[in-house]
Amino acid sequence: MRKSNHQMEENVTYLNEYHRQQSKKMIRKVSEQPLMSLQECIEQAKRLKDQPLKTVPKKSR
Repeated sequence: MRKSNHQMEENVTYLNEYHRQQSKKMIRKVSEQPLMSLQECIEQAKRLKDQPLKTVPKKSR
């Protein structure tokens, strides 16, 4: 029993490390290309700032 517990802990440690590495890879891939340039982001923020807030219609049952 003790051996299998130890084995499970090793597996969990391995999986955690694996997922950590995958996350780092994903972050690296995503951060290489910004979704929009800083200028685009500023322009969008200015556009959105001037728009009135839209009310969300309540769902009728």
